[in-house]
Amino acid sequence: HGEAVAIGMAVELAAAERLGLTDGKVLEAARPLLHALGLPTQAGPSELAEAWIHASKDKKRAGNEIDWPIVTRIGEGRVVRIDLDTLRRAILAETAGRSGA
Repeated sequence: HGEAVAIGMAVELAAAERLGLTDGKVLEAARPLLHALGLPTQAGPSELAEAWIHASKDKKRAGNEIDWPIVTRIGEGRVVRIDLDTLRRAILAETAGRSGA
């Protein structure tokens, strides 16, 4: 379970950064910490696609949107309402251009 949480943290931070919602320094700081704990920070395209099926059914979903808690910068966060398709594209883009993920 801890490995899935670590991957989810890193993938969501990367997606939030890609969407301009998170300072790039957050992921830059988080990945080495997770690695130091022996936790993974990446998943392959098929794993992310499978996880998306479950994540898109989250209790925070409201129609085609979801209330997504994000870290905006180190020590700060907020909840943003985001279109599910926009979020899906940002999350699945994590594996774009990466082979052997």
